Amino acid sequence: MPMAQYVIQLGALPLGKSSYSWHVGKEFFEENPEILDADVAVEAVLVKSRTSVKVDCTLKGHVTVPCDRCLEPLTIDVDSDAALDVRQGEEPDDVPEDENGREVLFTDGELDMAVVIYDYTCLAVPLQHTHREGECNPDATKYLSGDDPSPDEESPAMDTPFAQLKDLFKDRN
Repeated sequence: MPMAQYVIQLGALPLGKSSYSWHVGKEFFEENPEILDADVAVEAVLVKSRTSVKVDCTLKGHVTVPCDRCLEPLTIDVDSDAALDVRQGEEPDDVPEDENGREVLFTDGELDMAVVIYDYTCLAVPLQHTHREGECNPDATKYLSGDDPSPDEESPAMDTPFAQLKDLFKDRN
């Protein structure tokens, strides 16, 4: 379901240049559990001709995701551009490529920029989300490095009622 503030009615768009700007935050990505927070400014310039609408969209800001190593929040910069050629009508079986390297979209008369903003923001986030070396939570990384003794190993701080029984059968062999 498109969010109304991001839908552009192409029929009502005047010939020539039109500009739009939006700000998207955490609420925009509420269906994506990987994005914990967001602050992205979106600028879109549309140029309508008789046959198509050229869209140049710039996304700048940041998103916060959990680190793959320590699960602590990690802020990732977003700096992405989308170049689209929007055409009205049904999508043909053989979609022609735009001569300027633009992604060609076919629509029924309205352009839902929420989809473009969401997709290009998510594409700007790398597949692996990790802090730089040494910036992860040290409590979490000690488990990854093997520095923390496992529950099976001796621990000097281990003072349980069963700790005295561990050597019970050692001298019998």
